[in-house]
Amino acid sequence: MDPSFWTRGVWRYPDFRLYWLAASTSSFGSVMSAYALPMAVVITFHGGPQDTARLMVFQAVGGLLGALLAGFLVKARAGQRVLVASYGAMVAVLAVPPLLFWAGHLKLWHLLALPFFVAFAASFGAAGQPLILPRIVQTHEIPEANNQVWIGVGISLAAGPILAGFLVHFITPVNVIGVVSLLYLFSAAAISKLQLREEAQGEEGPSAKTPAWTHLFGSIAWSLRHPSVAALLFAKFGGVLFTGMAGTVAMYYRLEGLHLSPAEVGFIGSLTSPGFLLGPLITGLLVRRLGPGRVALVGAIGVGLGSLALPAARGSLLAIFAILVVGGILGDMAAMAYGSMEQALYQMIVPSQRRPQVASFQVTLSNLGTLLGPVLGLAMTQSLPSVTILWISGAGMILTALPMAFTPLMQRVPVPAPEEGQRAPSVETTP
Repeated sequence: MDPSFWTRGVWRYPDFRLYWLAASTSSFGSVMSAYALPMAVVITFHGGPQDTARLMVFQAVGGLLGALLAGFLVKARAGQRVLVASYGAMVAVLAVPPLLFWAGHLKLWHLLALPFFVAFAASFGAAGQPLILPRIVQTHEIPEANNQVWIGVGISLAAGPILAGFLVHFITPVNVIGVVSLLYLFSAAAISKLQLREEAQGEEGPSAKTPAWTHLFGSIAWSLRHPSVAALLFAKFGGVLFTGMAGTVAMYYRLEGLHLSPAEVGFIGSLTSPGFLLGPLITGLLVRRLGPGRVALVGAIGVGLGSLALPAARGSLLAIFAILVVGGILGDMAAMAYGSMEQALYQMIVPSQRRPQVASFQVTLSNLGTLLGPVLGLAMTQSLPSVTILWISGAGMILTALPMAFTPLMQRVPVPAPEEGQRAPSVETTP
């Protein structure tokens, strides 16, 4: 690698390099635990679909409760401490199953309860995380910084499942959970070393002495009134809701509707993994020309279009493979583009005083969508064929993204919103 790489763009900041390493490591941990935990339930305790469904429910409930409390408790100046504490809590929680397993006392309910506590702790980290990058890089560099972080996320999404499967084969799924605990420990240590600067907006605004509950609900009301933030929240909620709806029938449709074997389904999934890496790379090129808001809109619509590949797949086995692979790559690329630019837009638009509460509200809506999506999907299976539900969910993702097109997000450089009683801050528009 060219040594000058480390002196260009956001990579010239030592703290960004450290943050990127921490974020990438924790992303590997999240992906590996998403595979290792259900495998531990099925392999170690011979659990069935009902048990894996309970994992999802407990995770959503823990995320909901954690997000609500984080909205009350997390302050603008505490982002770094909160993120370290969040990772530290996940280290402690994830270390319990391996210890119990080695002692011969591990029970199924220990694993079923684990996602609740992990999601609870992760919700606090989600509230503190948006406060980090704006104190490392300049305002105009936030889209680039988020895009680079999501390259690390893409690597973990592409390589994490393979690494998890490899480790499960050799050291058992419960021990893989212990490895994940060590990954979060590394991330916590890295985040604790960051030397963050003061943010240009100033973090002690008029709302700094406001009671926590007033500040939380005030920030929620502010989010719903702000056209750009409301559109982002609506798109995220719709995306999660309709993804959950499609998820209730997607695997069944692959196996029974398209008559694919489990091996063929897995093979198609592996062929789509390059989308996780291509997405951030292409996003980096597009954001310089279009701006983060337009790229987020294209990404959100692209996720819906990619999901429509499943109900659109027809013809020979080769044609079905081609449609699903192309659609999967498109959907993964679009998801990475939307995810990175969505976070950049929140960091650029939302004042630092409100950022933890808005992030908590976002996580709350996401978890609500995670709960409601499968419920709606199961209800629709009583009267609609699976392919119709897939068409509806894909169209729903696209429709919930469209309001972004009619907001100031379409400006090339979004302008941060001021707090009440404050002047709008200036924004650097040239690198």
